[in-house]
Amino acid sequence: MFIYGPGGDMTTITFDTHEFIKRLKAVSFSEEQAEVFATEHRRIIEDNLVTKEHLDMRLRELGISADH
Repeated sequence: MFIYGPGGDMTTITFDTHEFIKRLKAVSFSEEQAEVFATEHRRIIEDNLVTKEHLDMRLRELGISADH
């Protein structure tokens, strides 16, 4: 996943599903439960991230400037 940082530089967001599944299994989640939970967790993260371009576009539509 890529997002833009405060300086306009592209930042990578990494969600390690394999490590997440291992940690869930370590606290008694079944393999199936851990996989479903990890998949949904990743989907929620991806669905709620916004790119700088998309944010700028929406702000322009609303007549708001992101520049201070």
